[in-house]
Amino acid sequence: MLSPYTSCHFYLILTLINSWTDAVTITEAVNITAVRGSSVCLPCSSHLYAAATVSVKWAKTGSPGKLCDYRVVNGTVETNSIQCEHHVNATEQVSMLCLTGVRTRDAGYYNCSVTKHIPPPAISRCYEVKLHIEDGSNSKLIIICVSALAGTVILICLVVCMYKCKKADSRGGSIVYTNKVYENFSFSKARPPTERTATTQREQCIYEN
Repeated sequence: MLSPYTSCHFYLILTLINSWTDAVTITEAVNITAVRGSSVCLPCSSHLYAAATVSVKWAKTGSPGKLCDYRVVNGTVETNSIQCEHHVNATEQVSMLCLTGVRTRDAGYYNCSVTKHIPPPAISRCYEVKLHIEDGSNSKLIIICVSALAGTVILICLVVCMYKCKKADSRGGSIVYTNKVYENFSFSKARPPTERTATTQREQCIYEN
């Protein structure tokens, strides 16, 4: 049977072991979209950067080895601690990792592990980023097709408007011409002299005689 002193000592050892064990927390994935051939920066925001010494490790799901790892001391990235692949760059912003000339195969899930070492206890936080890659040529093709369609619609509208205006002008000219014809053409018939006119002529003859 253990003595009270031994039991307390054993309990203290278990407490210290638990306090020094890494506490790992995984957050939900952040979605980032980039165009093929461009550059993109992946975020890895964490409150652990405020600690004295922090290590950051990046890895891509399904790819062997580490993508990039570096150490942050007092909020500044140690340049001599950076070990990244050729198209991956650790920036002065400790919470960003930039990829240049992204390819279609770069799409996928990226894991960022931030571990606080000093002051103890060690605490780790894992952040996940999902990168989507779009084909730039498809975007240009869509823009060209939309522009061509809009130009076709505008051209059709202009042709329809010109046709309607021309048709209206031709109708107006025909009406004017018809009116002129009717104005110049006379349908009047010879009218017999009225009784008053005949009386006036007889009176004039009497005076002359």
